[in-house]
Amino acid sequence: LELEPFPLEQTQEFISRIFPDINALSEFSLSVYNISRGNCLFTQEILKCMVEDGKILYKDNRWQLLEPERLDIPSSLEEVIQLRLKRIDPETKEMLTQAAVMGRDVQLETLRQIIAKDQGHLFDLIDQSREKGMFSPQKQIDKVNFASDSTRKALYSGIDAGQKVDLHRKAEEKI
Repeated sequence: LELEPFPLEQTQEFISRIFPDINALSEFSLSVYNISRGNCLFTQEILKCMVEDGKILYKDNRWQLLEPERLDIPSSLEEVIQLRLKRIDPETKEMLTQAAVMGRDVQLETLRQIIAKDQGHLFDLIDQSREKGMFSPQKQIDKVNFASDSTRKALYSGIDAGQKVDLHRKAEEKI
């Protein structure tokens, strides 16, 4: 399934459905559109990042964009994801990095062996990752999936070459 980018009007409607009655909707939507070019995933990640940054908040029974005149919107999908990853605790980020080496669909038992944690602790890390939107919400008994391949690629690109070799070797041994 291939989705076409949203035109500006649909980007504005998308934002208004997520944040009804948000202030400065037209200007904000235009700024988001100019960066995302209507890419729905990128638009969604921008909005998540802005909520996590406290730039969009729910106050006085409505969504509010703080300082709409000083919007600081990340300019690439990878930048948005990297900003979101910085807010994740080191242990969860390490688990996500290990999982990124294994691909989009990650076998839980293999991941558990690689990170050397008990199953309960692994599930806690996975739940935290789902809450942050890194893993998809669907729950399967034997595997987890990255919410998007862009997330996995951003994690993977952040691994230095030597560490990639070590992580791939570690994954191979457990598979």
